[in-house]
Amino acid sequence: MRAVEALLRWRHAVRGSVPPMDFIPLLEETGLIVSVGEWVLEQSCAQMQAWIDEGMAPVRMAVNLSPRQLMVPGLGRIVRGILDRTGLQPELLELELTETTASLTMDAVIEVLHELHAIGITTAIDDFGIGHSWLGRLRHFPVQTLKIDRSFIQGMDQSAGDRAIVEALVALGHALGLTVVAEGVERERDLDLVREIGCDLAQGYYYSPAVDATTMAAMMRAETAHRAAA
Repeated sequence: MRAVEALLRWRHAVRGSVPPMDFIPLLEETGLIVSVGEWVLEQSCAQMQAWIDEGMAPVRMAVNLSPRQLMVPGLGRIVRGILDRTGLQPELLELELTETTASLTMDAVIEVLHELHAIGITTAIDDFGIGHSWLGRLRHFPVQTLKIDRSFIQGMDQSAGDRAIVEALVALGHALGLTVVAEGVERERDLDLVREIGCDLAQGYYYSPAVDATTMAAMMRAETAHRAAA
């Protein structure tokens, strides 16, 4: 286990579990994504540090960052404050950018990414490959990780075209010195293929579906024991 990803879920008292696709767009539209996103970031950092304090082996915590959040004035100061309050080391935090981030003013994005990098945080491009926006800008953005969209990974064993795209994206990422992650790995066959192609890391249901903090803690205890026995 190298990292975990924090995912926002809403358990409504009446409606039960509300899918993210039903409320994330509303948060974006109203601007509440900024305050909610900051809360998610602090909760995620605090949770990882709590696990570390309990003696679990540290892994990186990945948190999604919306375009609105990225352009908040003083984002670096906000993130540094969260790290100071929670005690989490910067190298254990990864902020993931979505495809739509590439539509923002390039100079502004680059400035923010440099600021985050100076703190010691890893930044990643999520769902890479589903749009063309990143391709022309990738070489300019100081990110460290490229996460290939699940749609290509899951189609590789049926589509030579999807496999060719993944191979090209892996080659591109490595040529730029980036760590390449395959998203959506659900079967052993998927894992075999991404290993064969040269992806550095993989994530998906093959390892675990989304789980709550209690279940995640049990998985991290098992990982800690595994490392100790190795």
